[in-house]
Amino acid sequence: MACGCESEIHTLHAELIHPARDIQFQIAYTNGVLPATITDIDQKNVQSALESYFSQLGIPIKSEVPVGTKNNVNLEYETEFEFIPDSLEVFLSGMKLIPAVDYIEHLDFQGFTVLVDPQDRYRLNRAPQQGEGLEVNYNKRITFNTKGGS
Repeated sequence: MACGCESEIHTLHAELIHPARDIQFQIAYTNGVLPATITDIDQKNVQSALESYFSQLGIPIKSEVPVGTKNNVNLEYETEFEFIPDSLEVFLSGMKLIPAVDYIEHLDFQGFTVLVDPQDRYRLNRAPQQGEGLEVNYNKRITFNTKGGS
């Protein structure tokens, strides 16, 4: 560890911290003007920034069959993973359903409720039936078990 790093994970450090410090130096000293505030770049705040970025981005999940009962027994379905709000897309027999019209997302659990209205010809008039393909796409929320570097 020629850079003087003591307890940091050197692979993360070498790949991220050194280039980030170089960029910071270039930003800080362009035209000899020092910005008002510069946060010292170290493993902890780079890792924290990466965790924040990836937790908002998520991992795309495609064509998952949600868990729930069909044949007018249940209108509530669950996804395998927690999803990023507003990333859920629901498809019934290949047709994309409209959020807040055909279904609503639940933020208190990883799922959604299919909305039906037999009186409204522009909405679903019954729950999904056995044999009808119900699939979802969404961005899986990423969680980290760390609080940033050392």
